[in-house]
Amino acid sequence: MDSKEHFEVKSGDNMDKVLENLEAVNGYIRKRKLNVRTQRRAIQIWIDQSSKQNTTQHDQIFIEHFGENVLNEFCLMSKESKNAKLFEDNINLFFQVFTFIFRNQNLVRHNKAQLFVDLYLKLTKIPSPCKVDYPVGIIDSLINCAYDEPNKILFIHDNAALNYCTYFNVPKVEDQTKFWTFCNHLYSLNYGNRSLMNRNRLQQNINHIMTIFHTKSDEDYLTLLFTFLRMLCRLRLLEEIEFDVNQFYYITVEVILRISIRSHESYPKYYPFLSKIWSGIFNRSFNTFQIDTIDKLIVLGSIFSIGLANTLRKLDVGGKWEMSNNGKQSWYIIYFTLVAFPIIDHTTCPWLRKVFNELHVSLQKYLFKHSIEDLSFECQFTVLQYYIKSIVTLNQEISRRDDDILSTFFESIDKEPLLSNRFLINSLTILFPIMPFRL
Repeated sequence: MDSKEHFEVKSGDNMDKVLENLEAVNGYIRKRKLNVRTQRRAIQIWIDQSSKQNTTQHDQIFIEHFGENVLNEFCLMSKESKNAKLFEDNINLFFQVFTFIFRNQNLVRHNKAQLFVDLYLKLTKIPSPCKVDYPVGIIDSLINCAYDEPNKILFIHDNAALNYCTYFNVPKVEDQTKFWTFCNHLYSLNYGNRSLMNRNRLQQNINHIMTIFHTKSDEDYLTLLFTFLRMLCRLRLLEEIEFDVNQFYYITVEVILRISIRSHESYPKYYPFLSKIWSGIFNRSFNTFQIDTIDKLIVLGSIFSIGLANTLRKLDVGGKWEMSNNGKQSWYIIYFTLVAFPIIDHTTCPWLRKVFNELHVSLQKYLFKHSIEDLSFECQFTVLQYYIKSIVTLNQEISRRDDDILSTFFESIDKEPLLSNRFLINSLTILFPIMPFRL
């Protein structure tokens, strides 16, 4: 086949450069069916000479005339994972090829290029029998792949983010930063595609990430786990997926022990997600996890305090406060933790008073600047009930502004008989809300 059919000459192109490119294309195409060593060399030369070429035309020539023998050996690696010689000859070249193909988005939807995505996912699941050099630029190529929604689904199902961490020894801080860009993009799957998610695969992936964390105890795996679970909450899939909640609770305890002694400014970005994840767990129809010990109450009360304090700090900058049933449930758990304060051994949980003080200060700042009259009566009651209990339990000073806020609320109850009755009902039933408690 004549290379001119593949390589368009445009008006104004430098003819020496055109002829050089035509010669390179012809040489590459001719070697397509030669022996595997010659094909490898042709592929390597093409990559070296064309890495800065970004035309769709150039990329299509590369993929459509890719050496058949080399491709067969790439495919064989995914089946013969212990064949050291096969891997030594091919594995580093494979990752160079993958990185080259997806250095831009020209071939993201090309059928033959998709084969390289499938091979990447298979190969990074299994340990290589030989040393693998970290492929420079591969994280950028993964980001380009993940712009395609079908690829996102493939990557999520195959736990591609976790496998990247366990397979490669990532050398650069820059690439580590880009990895989280990749994760944030990957786990922002469109809500309309939730029906395409395989629930069994998602369950396996959660348990696998938790197992890896227990083995390596690396905070990156925590961040990955919480980012993954946050996606499930956003897609409303947590209700449909069973996973080891007890194991997740012990991970939560470890997170609290590691992080809560810090100031809130230095909390990891994933930390506020924890409260939303636990709300999702408590409200699953098949939830069996209960707050049946003081230790669990301490841990979950701390998690929800941190989550709500973070929400209030954001609302203080701007936005409307809307409280869901999950939000009310969080305030109740915090309230009951305050009730238990006198019997808690605070030497075993030195962070507890600190995180509760942070929530109190965050709510106080919000109340001093904003009205909560837009909230329903039940929500106002829930918040102010907590606030009064917090003032008493934490020995907070009552300011004049505090006095005004509370007086205004109680005056509104006194003036409205209906509100007064509802206040009485709430007061009588507050100890027994719908909660994940065993009383």
